[in-house]
Amino acid sequence: MITAQRRRRSPVVWLAASLILLALLVFVSRFVGHSKPLSQPQSTRSPARSILIAVEPPGPLVDLSTAQSEVQFGIAVPATLPKDVSIEGVRVAEDGSDVRIHFSNGVVLFEYPSADSRPSPNGLEFETDVNGIPALGVKGDVPNTPPAPVSQLKWWTGKLFLDLYGPVTFDVIQQMASAVPISQG
Repeated sequence: MITAQRRRRSPVVWLAASLILLALLVFVSRFVGHSKPLSQPQSTRSPARSILIAVEPPGPLVDLSTAQSEVQFGIAVPATLPKDVSIEGVRVAEDGSDVRIHFSNGVVLFEYPSADSRPSPNGLEFETDVNGIPALGVKGDVPNTPPAPVSQLKWWTGKLFLDLYGPVTFDVIQQMASAVPISQG
C-alpha cells in the first residue's frame, strides 16, 4: 500500500520538479547571452570557455543582395577584408530578424537591430572599442579548439548589435570590425 501511494505521488512530484526546472531555465535564459528577445535565435556558451556563440538558424547561405532583400535593416559589411578573405554567403533567420555573414577565414559577423548599449564585461570579456564605439572583446589562443571561436568582438551602435567571432587572432577580428563603416552600423 505504501508503494502504491508513492507511485501516485511520483507523477505529481515529477511534474512539479519539471515545472520548477522549466521556470528556472526560462529565467536564466533571459539574463544570459545577447540581449536579444527570446523569440529570436539564442546564443549558447562554449563548454570550454565563457565565450558566447550565436546559434545558427536553419537555411542556406545566400548572397548579400538576397539577404538584404529579406531583412528590414541595413546589413553592415566590412568595406575592406584581409588579404585572401572573401564573403562566402549570408544566413538569414527565417523571420528576417538577424543575419550571419560567413567569411572564408571561418569568421562570422552576427548582427540584428538593437537600441541597446554595451553592458559590463562578463567572464573573459574586456572593454574596448570599434572606431570609437564601445565594445567588448575576447582574446583567444591560436590554434583554436573547435567548436569554440577563439576571438570575439561585440559592439552596439544604437541601431545594430554586431558580433564578430571566429578561429583567428584578435588582431584579425579587430581589423575586420574596424572596416565596418559606422554609417552602416
